[in-house]
Amino acid sequence: MVRLLRGNAAFLRDATDHLTALGVGTVYSPPLYRSSSAVWRAGGYEERHRLHIMERSLGLPSEPARIAMTTTVDPLWDQVLRIDQDAFEGMWRMSETGLREALHSTRVAAVLLAGDRTQPDGYALVGTQWGVSYLHRIAVDPGQRGRGIGSELVRAAIGWARKTLSTVMVLNVRPSNHDARRLYEREGFTATGTDLHLLGYGA
Repeated sequence: MVRLLRGNAAFLRDATDHLTALGVGTVYSPPLYRSSSAVWRAGGYEERHRLHIMERSLGLPSEPARIAMTTTVDPLWDQVLRIDQDAFEGMWRMSETGLREALHSTRVAAVLLAGDRTQPDGYALVGTQWGVSYLHRIAVDPGQRGRGIGSELVRAAIGWARKTLSTVMVLNVRPSNHDARRLYEREGFTATGTDLHLLGYGA
């Protein structure tokens, strides 16, 4: 994945060509609003995936998490990465660098660990700024699925967000991930009708 901090479409194209010359098969943009994607499209990137944005008012009632949770900014990253690699496939997996970047993308953030801190059953990565909280990432160890841990993590994330005085929590989800969509809907999230666009360049 490439992040463009400054530069035009020609610069982006040159940087991407350099990566593909090094043997990188497909280079992806970060998830983008359509209004932010013009320079990427001009640089030769094409839409590969969309993510639906969902949100939940934190003023709505919710049940508290009923299992032990650890809140930390310094988890055992090898354990978090293990869960992430097992829970997702292919390009949807995140590296430790990507997880750390997500943790530092907002002014206040935390990792919520379900169960034993040294060998958790799942995690949620949350952040907040300017009155909006974000459920950046959630993953459950495949061996622990079916125990309601995903719901408990979402409820813990909502509880964490309320303590930051946020008024709303936002997340994004793949349209094809029906299980995740149903989970979020059960916990009070609704689709906003806005999508994020994931653009790709190359094979």
